[in-house]
Amino acid sequence: MTKRIALIITTILALLAGCGPAAPTATPIPPAHTAPSTPLPPTAERLIDECAEAMGGVDKINALQTMRFAQYLPDHASLSRYEIKRPNLVRLGDILVFDGERAAWLTQAEPVPQEEWKDFEVDIAWYVPAFFDYPAEYVGTEIVDGIETHKLQVTLSLGAVMTYYLDAQTHLVRKAAAYFTINGQGYHPERTYSDYRLVDGILYPHAFTYEGRNGVDVFTATMRTIEFSIPLEDERFSVPAAAPPTSAPPVGADS
Repeated sequence: MTKRIALIITTILALLAGCGPAAPTATPIPPAHTAPSTPLPPTAERLIDECAEAMGGVDKINALQTMRFAQYLPDHASLSRYEIKRPNLVRLGDILVFDGERAAWLTQAEPVPQEEWKDFEVDIAWYVPAFFDYPAEYVGTEIVDGIETHKLQVTLSLGAVMTYYLDAQTHLVRKAAAYFTINGQGYHPERTYSDYRLVDGILYPHAFTYEGRNGVDVFTATMRTIEFSIPLEDERFSVPAAAPPTSAPPVGADS
């Protein structure tokens, strides 16, 4: 066999070897498809828990039963001083007191009209969100100053209705609104909260807007001092003996 023929045969065999079946290649496995998680629908219970957690934790909020504070309101002559005991006791300095059922002056014998007692419940609800102490209903969403909020509505014992607007991102109360009637006239005051700061482990607003006494101007109140969980006996909120007896109207009996 000549060298030339041997070379040709070798070349043919090499080509035939290259035409054999190709080595199997791995088939790429597509990544598993994960369905996007669906947000849980908002409920009153979930929103209340989220707000409590945002403020410092459910345990902290449950333990917070009393508070004392002084606030500056630009259209008032002096600091306003409050003492509150959950769920429905409030004392305004040495001037007025509400024992959960009726209100009385501490400085004069003239009684506080019965129709105005509900205003004291609203006073408490501005500073301690009423949904922590009373049944609440989820009533949808609303944009407040460009921020999405979830709304919770609470009917207080004497008939006033509070609506709270919870920031959808921070879960803190962004705004609160009240609706109640006194002697047939409806009132709808609102407050927008800001400047949240930690006090004894609780994130609490130190400023809020409010409508002035003329019903036109809007002012910003600021907290000067706040104390939480201080000893406050129920006697501190007792109505003086000379006050008129309790005769509160049933809820919804306003006229």
